[in-house]
Amino acid sequence: MEKKKNTAYYLTNIVMLCVILGIFAIRYKNVSRLFERDTALSNVVLLLSVLIVHGIKAIRLYFALYGHDISLRRYFKTYCKVTPISVLLPFKLGEFFRMYCYGKEIGNILKGIVIVLLDRFMDTLALLMILLIIISINGGTINGFAAALLIFLMMAIFIYFIFPSFYHFWKKYLLNAKASEHKLWGLRTLKNIQALYSEIEQVIRGRGIILFGVSLIAWGVELSSVLLINKAYLSENGYPVLMEYLMSAMSSGKSQDLSKFVFVSALMFIAFYFIMMFPLKFKKKVRRNENICHIR
Repeated sequence: MEKKKNTAYYLTNIVMLCVILGIFAIRYKNVSRLFERDTALSNVVLLLSVLIVHGIKAIRLYFALYGHDISLRRYFKTYCKVTPISVLLPFKLGEFFRMYCYGKEIGNILKGIVIVLLDRFMDTLALLMILLIIISINGGTINGFAAALLIFLMMAIFIYFIFPSFYHFWKKYLLNAKASEHKLWGLRTLKNIQALYSEIEQVIRGRGIILFGVSLIAWGVELSSVLLINKAYLSENGYPVLMEYLMSAMSSGKSQDLSKFVFVSALMFIAFYFIMMFPLKFKKKVRRNENICHIR
């Protein structure tokens, strides 16, 4: 059974990698046009930004996973595999694959879902915080999509804090109620929700503020590089450049700067992933040859 599960996992990885390579090739078939107006200096700034930002984000997720049975090599290899899929698929659909992969790596799909959701939550909260700061400084207005996202995040935080009281009240109420099918269903539902809440609380406790702070730093570096590339630092052009980039990051706009960032990120991690794969296969082949020679 375990072998079948591993086979399904490997097949899923192969299918997703093939799909994302196809999407990458189609989306960036005219990549030269994307960079035709860039200078060597702006490309260096972009590359450094990608390395620093993803380095910070990788540290953030590894910190969220701290305490689980996953080696640094396995973690980085998985990060290289899931990041291109995460940045290329629209509407953050790649996060489902990220949840699946990290859940399989740590041996607990629910924990994988919770950890990746928390990672995305902190990243989005930091993004909206920076958006609100920029708007408050420049006197702009928040659009409907960003406002809805902000309301959703605030509601999620509110539910997180009131859930313990809600749980204890309804558990006590149901335990004192007359025996029935509805009572048993209610207790089972409460138990399942409590299990999910416990997983979330376990990850947040002692790490939530740090994960949020790290997310702010990552966005600060990324947006600073956008200003430098566009030579819009401390100028009137800075506000529209940043707003276009932030709206695109929330899947409600088209920023050429974000397209460049995604291209470099995807290309870099696809290359990293295959580089990490080949030495492993080479070592296995050498070991197998050594064993054959030893038998002879």
